[in-house]
Amino acid sequence: MEWPELFLWYGTAAGCTAWICYTDIRRCWIADAPVLALALGNGLAGYAGLVRPFWPVSVGVAAFFLVLYGLWPGAIGSGDIKLALALSPGCPDGGAWVMLVASFCLAAPAALVYRRWKGASVIPFGPFLLLGWWLAQGPFPSWWPGGWLW
Repeated sequence: MEWPELFLWYGTAAGCTAWICYTDIRRCWIADAPVLALALGNGLAGYAGLVRPFWPVSVGVAAFFLVLYGLWPGAIGSGDIKLALALSPGCPDGGAWVMLVASFCLAAPAALVYRRWKGASVIPFGPFLLLGWWLAQGPFPSWWPGGWLW
């Protein structure tokens, strides 16, 4: 990987992460502009060879989110669906699976705490998707004890 392109890709992703987390936590809303920037950045990263997703897993994760939204449209927001679709191609190898599992495993206990604290049943899911995406990048999957999840 070339360092300037990698820094540009991750720098753009970090800026979009901050923007999405801020708006989703404050308003439970995800703006289209940073999602589009992430989709474009992930597409260009794939084109430049910075990331090589395992397409059956990426497409499967995208299909999972679309089916989830189709069956239970009130359970997950359309912004979260767009974000998942933008992030899936930017996961190396089978990293889309890591993103999916990590985001739901991290969001579940947070939802319990958030419900107890705020009394609300709706949580901002975008930050958990982004955290799952970041965990799917680079060396993080190899640090998981035992490697049983991925």
